[in-house]
Amino acid sequence: DPLALGVDVARFGMNNSVIWPRKGRDARSIQRQVFNGLSTVDLATKVFEANSLYRADGIMVDGGGVGGGVVDNLRHMHLFCFDVQFGGKPDLGGAVTGNQGEKYANKRAEMYGAARAWIKTGALPNDPEIKKQLLAIKYTFNKQDQIQLMSKEDLLDENPDLDLDTLDALCLTFGGPLHRNANA
Repeated sequence: DPLALGVDVARFGMNNSVIWPRKGRDARSIQRQVFNGLSTVDLATKVFEANSLYRADGIMVDGGGVGGGVVDNLRHMHLFCFDVQFGGKPDLGGAVTGNQGEKYANKRAEMYGAARAWIKTGALPNDPEIKKQLLAIKYTFNKQDQIQLMSKEDLLDENPDLDLDTLDALCLTFGGPLHRNANA
């Protein structure tokens, strides 16, 4: 199965940067990495090291905000990565991700929908915090009848101790198309 690295970028402050490897239906066997206080250069180096170790078939980076610096640094290191914009247009076909027939307002909702479909047969770590994060996600439908997730800020207002960085990193593994690397 192809291996994806989902990279949620936080830099400094209360949020964490997370690198989460997912190999097909398995997001449990390879330990995710959580960092706090790393610069974009340092995080790009950690992603480079993870890619060297696991030979990822796709690296999906939250390119919004400070994440653009990680994308730039990875590309400077000659690594191809997807610059995933959570607010961007959804672009994966539902048949590929198991959520066909669903319409999404943005890339974030699409990735979370793909993760939701994947969870039915996927393997997650036995971690009560991840369960708490998954159960906190709420959605509605917009005027175009598209699935729209509650904003991260509103979710954090309701649950101040919630860490969505880890869940975002998992969902980022669904941020682009994956094909098995012929050179792996």
